[in-house]
Amino acid sequence: MEGVVKMAENIYPLDFMEESQYLSIIKRHLPEGITISNVDRKEWQIHLILSNGERIILNFDKNKRFQLNLTQCPRCRDEIFESLKEPLNLLEVKGGKRRSNIWKLYSGNLSYQLKSEILKRFRGKVKPASTSPEQFFVLLIKGKNALVHMKNGELHLNIQRPNKITDEIFEFIEKFLRENVARNKRRLSEIDVGKESFEVFLQKNIGITLIKHIDREVYDFLSGRDIWEIEDGLNIYHVVKEHNIQLKNYKVLVRSFSVALEGFLIKYFLELGLINREAYEQDPNTAKIGGCIGRFRKAYQPLVERTHKGLLSKLKGIWNECRNNYLHSDMYSYSELLNIEQAEAKIVEILTTMKQLLEVLPYIKGEENDTEFSGLQDDENV
Repeated sequence: MEGVVKMAENIYPLDFMEESQYLSIIKRHLPEGITISNVDRKEWQIHLILSNGERIILNFDKNKRFQLNLTQCPRCRDEIFESLKEPLNLLEVKGGKRRSNIWKLYSGNLSYQLKSEILKRFRGKVKPASTSPEQFFVLLIKGKNALVHMKNGELHLNIQRPNKITDEIFEFIEKFLRENVARNKRRLSEIDVGKESFEVFLQKNIGITLIKHIDREVYDFLSGRDIWEIEDGLNIYHVVKEHNIQLKNYKVLVRSFSVALEGFLIKYFLELGLINREAYEQDPNTAKIGGCIGRFRKAYQPLVERTHKGLLSKLKGIWNECRNNYLHSDMYSYSELLNIEQAEAKIVEILTTMKQLLEVLPYIKGEENDTEFSGLQDDENV
């Protein structure tokens, strides 16, 4: 695409320095045991041939703008990168001096917001370009520069001709990401508010029949906010039952427990690495529980089914029901619980599902070392 500069993998833009300075820095900071045995000059490249036979390449253009090319040293590439990243500022972007930078931006919602704000703020100096299926957006910047957001989460600022606009856009992106991450981290810290002991919780709600279905491990695992939801749900259920209040639809009793289940599953899948923690801290909306359940099932179904037959099918069913019927609804969807006994059965199913998921968690996390399961063969019926 015209105007878009793509930096190949393992190629890094360098600051404006003289060739001799680059050679001196590289020579002095190579990893121990690796030296430069020869220098081979080609058109637009300088090949530094290493003692192990591999080579570091310095690409440059007619304006003497250099790139460090590590594509020809596959065996010791990581080691060389680590030794040179600070001396050559490989991970720093200095305004007006560097040709590219890469951030991580995982959220499609934030991507749309960033694109809109940049187009508004830099009107006339930035314009949108067509995208491929792998891209969220491409913005062409004055001076044959570009900002590209890939759907793998990489946000590339590709700079061919550094100028004041690229400096300002760089600073704008840094501020945008910093402020959004800080705001979401504050929100997430508010979720995990302090909670009273399990014994105090039981004593406060001792007269509510559902309390016997709340497990200590579930209580300890849930965030403070989700415990609030459960306590609200218990109180609503108790008032409706004790006063024999007649409702047109008893699904309202299940909603608070559905919210707690959502919080439980997010924390559960974060702990298993099925939700990217960095992406979640940028934007909690990136946590897609339905997709996590699918990956969880694919990765751990044989192990889970050995202790709790049918648990993963039940999890999928109860989550879909909670999401569609008790958390979200629209004018075209309608579900009903005709009496309090049906609502109570759903609540017990939610609490039991959380309890059983926690029971299998130690086996999942210690799968490779757990002797109880290591000798068992997969169930053919799973």
